[in-house]
Amino acid sequence: MLAALALPAAAQVDVHLFWREGCPHCEREIAFLERLSAANPDIRIHKYEVSRDRANAALMIEAAGRLGVEAGSVPLTVILLGLLAGMKDRRRMWLLGGAFVAASALVYLLILGAWLNVLLLAGAVGFVRIGVGIVALAGGGYYLKEFITNADMKCEVTAPERRRRVLERLKRIAQQPGFPAALGGIVLLAFAVNVVEFLCSAGIPAVFAQVLALSALAPWEYFAYLVLYVAVFMLDDLVVLVIALKTLEASGLTTRYARWSNAIGGAALLLIGALLVFRPEWLAFG
Repeated sequence: MLAALALPAAAQVDVHLFWREGCPHCEREIAFLERLSAANPDIRIHKYEVSRDRANAALMIEAAGRLGVEAGSVPLTVILLGLLAGMKDRRRMWLLGGAFVAASALVYLLILGAWLNVLLLAGAVGFVRIGVGIVALAGGGYYLKEFITNADMKCEVTAPERRRRVLERLKRIAQQPGFPAALGGIVLLAFAVNVVEFLCSAGIPAVFAQVLALSALAPWEYFAYLVLYVAVFMLDDLVVLVIALKTLEASGLTTRYARWSNAIGGAALLLIGALLVFRPEWLAFG
C-alpha cells in the first residue's frame, strides 16, 4: 500500500491510496482516511485497488518510482508475508509461509553441499585455497562497501523487471484456491528465487565451505556443520515469519538486520581471507 499526498496552492488536499483487497492493513488505513475526510471536507480520497486492476498496479509502480521506492529494496520473504497476512485461513497461512522458508533452506543446503564436495576434491591444492582467500578478501571489501553505500539492501543480481514478474507469480500462487497447487507453487518459486538471489550472498558460504574442506572430518560431521550454517543463515527469515504471522504484519527489521550482517560478514571475510592465504592451519577444525 502506498499513500501519496498532493498539496496544491488551494486548501484542497488530494490523498491517493493504493490498496489490495483482503489486506487488513489497507482496511485500517481506509477506515482512518474516511474518518479524516469526514472531519475535514477539504481532503479528498482517491483509492486504487491493485490486485485486480493491472492499470492501478502499473500506476502504483510508477508512483513508487517517482517517490524513490523500489521493489528491489524489499526482501521477497517480507513481500510474501504481506500477501499471507491477508488470508483468513491461519493454518494455510502458516503452512505456506513455513514451506517457503523450508524450501529456501533446502536450496542453500544443496548449493553449499555441492560447493563443499568440489572443494574437498580440489581444496587441498594450494592455489585453490589461495584463490578462495583472495575471493574472501574481495568479498569482505564488497560487503563493507554495501553496508556503507546500499542502505536499502537491494540485490543487484535481480533485475527490476524480473523481480516484478516474481511478485506477480507470488500473488497468483498465494491466492490459489486449491491448497496443494498453492503449496507446490510456493516451493517451486522458492527454489527458483533463492538460486538466483544466492548470488547476492555467495561469498560467506564459499569461504565456510573452504574452511570445512581444510578439516579432516567424518561425513556426518561435514553434514552437521552445513545444517548448522543453514539454520543460522535462515534464522532471520524464520524470526520475521513468526513475528509477522503472529501479529499479521510484516516486520521492517529484515533490511536493518541484513545491512548490519553485511558489516559483520564483511569484517569476518577479510579476517578469514587473510588467514586462508597466510595461516590456513589456524582455520582447521579438530
